[in-house]
Amino acid sequence: MFSIDNIAAIEIIRLLRGSAGNNLLRFFECASADQHFIEVRKAVAEGSQITEDVLELGKTRFANSSLPAQTSLLIDIQKREDCPPEYIQQVGAFAFALAEEDAELLTGFRLFFENGSFLFRDSDGACYTLLSLKMKRLGLASRNIFGQ
Repeated sequence: MFSIDNIAAIEIIRLLRGSAGNNLLRFFECASADQHFIEVRKAVAEGSQITEDVLELGKTRFANSSLPAQTSLLIDIQKREDCPPEYIQQVGAFAFALAEEDAELLTGFRLFFENGSFLFRDSDGACYTLLSLKMKRLGLASRNIFGQ
């Protein structure tokens, strides 16, 4: 099972403060490819006509699957009764809705909270989200979330 850094624990407590009852924590990820479409967004925001070159640039950026999306690992609160008992994983003082295979995947990692989002670090300090670890396990990616 993973461990939790003190700052991450404080952020989790802050999240739970607004909830009532016996709740679980659940990981989810947001991905944004916005950084790859800056030129297209700028042209649209300026009200300029979408020229063929801007349209072609947008199509090329969209089609280029090697461009990584920026991902953020977030934590949401879930009602305990909405989670099957076999998915409840206790990590220190916190209960997470997490499949056993995901809990095993996170063994040896530490949960941190930095720059407004959560992330996992391995013993070498490399940063991962849950999705990036799953992709690495499946051989679909060999890098952490920062492309290293």
